[in-house]
Amino acid sequence: MEIRTILNNNIDIEALEVVNETKLHVTHDSFVPGKYHIRLIIKSQELNDIAAVSAHRLIYKALDELIKTKIHALAIELKK
Repeated sequence: MEIRTILNNNIDIEALEVVNETKLHVTHDSFVPGKYHIRLIIKSQELNDIAAVSAHRLIYKALDELIKTKIHALAIELKK
């Protein structure tokens, strides 16, 4: 998935881990085949300098097209 490229092009990121957790949700009633459950673990001074809600908005804005087409759920962990 192009998550890493998109985020690196839009946010100054020091470290990024993209974890595909889709397999943990296959049995859920709301599971959508072909869409992913993703956990992002991000270290970024740019994101740490703003409120967490604003940081999440920046990430969602950058990934907007993928969220519409390929991502069903997105969990975000901001690391200091």
